[in-house]
Amino acid sequence: MAPLNLRFVKRAERQILEILDYIAMDNPDAAEKVAAHIELVLENARSFPDIGHKIFPDLPYREAFAYPCRMIYRRIGETLWVVAVLRVEQLLRREMLNDH
Repeated sequence: MAPLNLRFVKRAERQILEILDYIAMDNPDAAEKVAAHIELVLENARSFPDIGHKIFPDLPYREAFAYPCRMIYRRIGETLWVVAVLRVEQLLRREMLNDH
């Protein structure tokens, strides 16, 4: 099976950039390493979308971790949509998923 297409909702794009920019303020090398780790984890999720931890039993969202981030995603057809990127200590609330 070919890997799924990868897309980000606008909010998730903003979140990932904000996290990486914050890390880069103190350590640009660390920000690059985190970005590479995120890319690796999402590539894995594209190939194996059901491997991520299911967040809510009644919703189709899963999460994958690339410390210090957690990526919230769901599969729609042949596309893996990243709908949120949070720091691991942030709580995910259901209302954060309402727009996708």
